[in-house]
Amino acid sequence: MKRLLLAPLLLTLLFGCSSKDNGIINLECSFDSWRASNFPKGSYQPLEAYWLNSDIKINEKDKKVSIIYKDNKGMKEKKIEDNILITNSLIKFEHSHFIDYGQDYKYEINRINGEIDLLLAYKNHEGYAKFKGKCFVPEDLETLF
Repeated sequence: MKRLLLAPLLLTLLFGCSSKDNGIINLECSFDSWRASNFPKGSYQPLEAYWLNSDIKINEKDKKVSIIYKDNKGMKEKKIEDNILITNSLIKFEHSHFIDYGQDYKYEINRINGEIDLLLAYKNHEGYAKFKGKCFVPEDLETLF
């Protein structure tokens, strides 16, 4: 009789409380250094601009990315559904922004060490900026039940 009562309880603890892999990756990313195209090769400068901190949500199953960032007008969200590559060690995606000068943003996230690189290239101009930083998975505040 005791075995009959313990079995459902153990199954609930083992499977009911386990986290499900829904294919969603939530990341908090911040950039701490940058270089412009006219800097000496490999020379990066410290970056103190808060506006490059982003929350990135990656849907591995649907191959979609959502970037939430803050600009001078408040919180913004950019959804990306094309040009996304997801492998075991790397996540790459890109998008264009046409409000000011027309810019291409190319992101590359190393899934092994959390490093993120962003290449910001201006359309109709040879100049570019590269940004380096780190991403991490924020701690979930989920309850057990």
